[in-house]
Amino acid sequence: MLSLKKGFPTSVTMQYANFMPGEWLPWDDKGYLRSLYEYGKEIGVGLGGPDLMVKRKPQLNHTIAMMHESRYSVPLGIAIQDGNYIGKTGADKDYNENSSERHQSIVPLLHAFAKDFLRVNYMFWVYQEPYFSDEVVPCLND
Repeated sequence: MLSLKKGFPTSVTMQYANFMPGEWLPWDDKGYLRSLYEYGKEIGVGLGGPDLMVKRKPQLNHTIAMMHESRYSVPLGIAIQDGNYIGKTGADKDYNENSSERHQSIVPLLHAFAKDFLRVNYMFWVYQEPYFSDEVVPCLND
């Protein structure tokens, strides 16, 4: 993280951190993830994570908890990736990103959650059609 900050001294830098080996929050908290977030804050590196999954305990207990439970002087960011528009990730066995079947989108919920609950500075929206054009762009234009 320090090399990232030193390598790009005038740019916004950001490190994603979500699940740490040997730790499962909140039950097995060894301070690994928390220390990364604290160190980023200390050296001025923004913090973030992939997969905005607002209904899944693993994400709620890890990245989302780190972002929500503290105030940061560094930028926060979250990625809304393939499948997240319908509450899925590539790890879900019932999710096929190449399927033409349309599902109920949760884009307004994701946007409000990231903006109001997490207070992120950056949202990285994957270009996944038809959701991006039909729902993300209009949501951001409101």
